[in-house]
Amino acid sequence: MYGYSVQPNQPLTELYHIPCYVVKFVFSAVDTLHQPGQEAVMDQLCAALKREVESVKGYYVLRIPAHIVDLIRAVNRNLNRILFCGGTVEEIYTESSKQITWSREIEVLFADRLFVETHRQQLLSMALRSFQNYQGQYHISPVTSGNAGEIYRRWIEHTLDDYKENALIVVRHGQELAGYCTLREDTLAVEAVLGSVNQEKRRLGVYKAMFYTLIQYAKEKGKLFLSSTQFDNYIVQGTWSALGLRPFYSIYNVHFDNR
Repeated sequence: MYGYSVQPNQPLTELYHIPCYVVKFVFSAVDTLHQPGQEAVMDQLCAALKREVESVKGYYVLRIPAHIVDLIRAVNRNLNRILFCGGTVEEIYTESSKQITWSREIEVLFADRLFVETHRQQLLSMALRSFQNYQGQYHISPVTSGNAGEIYRRWIEHTLDDYKENALIVVRHGQELAGYCTLREDTLAVEAVLGSVNQEKRRLGVYKAMFYTLIQYAKEKGKLFLSSTQFDNYIVQGTWSALGLRPFYSIYNVHFDNR
C-alpha cells in the first residue's frame, strides 16, 4: 500500500487566516532502499498529490519519512514551490539502569485542574518566551515565521482549555514554576508532546528531572515512552540519550505554498 492523507490544520488556519493543511504518508511493506519499480509508483502517488494540492488553494505541511528514498526523489520531481523546513526525529525509551537524583529544591508533579487554573497565564507566557526564538519548522518557513512562537503558545492553550487528568507535568524550583510538559497517552504509549523550561531556571537539572519522571510513569503503566524534537536540537537529545532514549524514526518537514 502506498498512500497519503490531506487533513485541515485548523490551528494554523485560525492564526494565519489562510487555509492550512497537513499531508501525511502511509505505507505498507515499503522498501527503504531505491527500487525502480517502487519509484515509479511513488511518482504516480506524488503526481496525484500535486493535482490535489494545486486544485485547492492553501498552505500545506508535508511530513515526509526521511528513510524512504524513492518518496523523496518523487517529491523533488513532482512538487515545486516547496520550502525545506528542517526535520524531526522521534525517540523511544529503550533501557537504562541509571537512577537519577536531583536537588531537593526541585519538585516534579502532575498538575491538577486547580493548578492549571491558578497558573494558566504563567504557563502560556513561559511557552511563548521559550518558543519565540526557537528554530522549529514554523520559524524556518518565511510564510509562518512571523507568528511561529504563537503557534506553540496556542498548542499549550488548547491543552489547558480541554484539560484531562495527567495531561500536564510541571516542575517547581522552590516555590517557583520552573518547567512543564504536555502529554498524550493511549493504550500503548505515553508521549511527551511539548515542553519548556523557565529561562531563569535552566542548568539546574529541571528538564532531566521532568523527563526521568515521565519515563518512570510510562514504565509503571507498562507503556512505551516517546518524544520528538528537531534534528539539530542536540542539547535535548543529549539529555534523552543519558536517560535511555534512542532515535527510531525521522521525517523531513516540507511546506508547499499554494495560497
